Amino acid sequence: MVVSSSPAALAHSVDGPQVVLESVAAACTSVGQSWSTGNHLVLRRGPYVVAAGMDESSQMQSLTLTGAYVNLYDPVLPIVADPEIAPDTRWLLYDLSRCPDKPWVIAAAGRVENEVAVGNGLTFTVEGMADTMCVARVYLPSAPTTVHIDALESSNTWDAASQTLYLRFPNRPEGVSINIVG
Repeated sequence: MVVSSSPAALAHSVDGPQVVLESVAAACTSVGQSWSTGNHLVLRRGPYVVAAGMDESSQMQSLTLTGAYVNLYDPVLPIVADPEIAPDTRWLLYDLSRCPDKPWVIAAAGRVENEVAVGNGLTFTVEGMADTMCVARVYLPSAPTTVHIDALESSNTWDAASQTLYLRFPNRPEGVSINIVG
């Protein structure tokens, strides 16, 4: 569907919002999708979910997404169950129900390289800015038996419900080698 109106003209026109809403409704109808208006926007691309609760709407209800997610906007990469998309909130989430069936790094505060799944374990390297902490969230099919992070002081926490391992260690520009045995 093509609307030949200029986006700028629609933005400045009193009728612009109605034209856009009618066009979206017509497009949804033409492909058999349902359409409704609300005060939230949720977009999915693969395992990623971008969500926003709009506070400019006359409707002020929240939307609850079902499932378990990693909150990529939070610096500690927490697991969030059934996040509530409330007005004036913004979310970037990783949907854990869409993890591949192999060990892998979901997110890290650094550049992940040389990622290799070995059985139920994983090896990889993270390069990051000096004098900063790296956090990483890793999917594993089962609890790790050992976690080796170079010779650095580190902490890790296994979350059995999400089958993820949370890692925290100092970043190094030359890279930090991680070996997780499952």
